[in-house]
Amino acid sequence: MDIRTFCLEQYKRYPLLEVQDLVKALYQAEFGCGHLITNPKEGLERLKMELETCRMPVSGDMPPLVEPLGDTFCRVHLQPFSSYGMSVSMLFSLFEKSAEQVTGSMEAFMLKLNVLEGLIVSGDIPLSVNDANTFLNEYRDAGCPALHHSEAYRSEYNPAYRVIRADLVRFLYDGVITL
Repeated sequence: MDIRTFCLEQYKRYPLLEVQDLVKALYQAEFGCGHLITNPKEGLERLKMELETCRMPVSGDMPPLVEPLGDTFCRVHLQPFSSYGMSVSMLFSLFEKSAEQVTGSMEAFMLKLNVLEGLIVSGDIPLSVNDANTFLNEYRDAGCPALHHSEAYRSEYNPAYRVIRADLVRFLYDGVITL
């Protein structure tokens, strides 16, 4: 999926998002979850707790189980996860495997940010051009760190997901991992 289409689909799916949320999605599309798992036991417990406490988006619309983030990564949403009868341990293992592999490049990510900026300037994504330019300039100056979702996004969509490599999604359904 090309970056332009990806950004437009993100805006269509999440119309109350802010530029920060689009940058987060592009970051995840390029680099994955953006952090390593330092304590697997704690990480699995955190996932179990999040599964028990995650809430539906304000709209009441169930997110898809799997949301592609380009071709390499995807988000596995926790709200519908339990209804599929899948293994929490398997999801965590896939998340862990995905975090182990370093992927992406800053050059490719910068190109993605440029496409996003163009979509905002052209009005295809109707966010404030001034606010977007300010955010993107400050973000680039800060070295393009991993981000959290904006407060508006968190309030409206109650995001709860894990980012995994797209090529590993099939193991959620199979319940077997042989990497």
